[in-house]
Amino acid sequence: MMTARHLTNEAAQRATGLPTMQRVGILGGTFDPPHVGHLVIAQEAAQQLALDTVLWMPSGHPPHKTDAQITAAHHRQRMVQLAIQGNPRFRLSTYELGRPGPSYTVETLQYWRSSLPETVALYLIIGGDMVADLAHW
Repeated sequence: MMTARHLTNEAAQRATGLPTMQRVGILGGTFDPPHVGHLVIAQEAAQQLALDTVLWMPSGHPPHKTDAQITAAHHRQRMVQLAIQGNPRFRLSTYELGRPGPSYTVETLQYWRSSLPETVALYLIIGGDMVADLAHW
């Protein structure tokens, strides 16, 4: 569904020839397993922030879960693929799954900021449970 904001951006691009700003949310997590709460957070963020895309990024080696038993990365990747199928705004990113060592959010955001054009605005999406633990990141 096209929102008024999208129509305004498209009209501005046609009138000026300048690229429109793409809005990309990044939702990271262990996703072991992905659940309805993740889907609701992603959908609400996409709607409220008029995001063009939400990148779902399973963590390769979450540093805050070193003692936890975590499902193998390829299974978590497949679970995310199944969970997000059918939503054209949602995309899977395997960036953190392919990185060696712990997956730190700041490094991931630095990677995306340096890899994407300046016409992309990034939005970090986190759940309320992570807000309480943010000081330990």
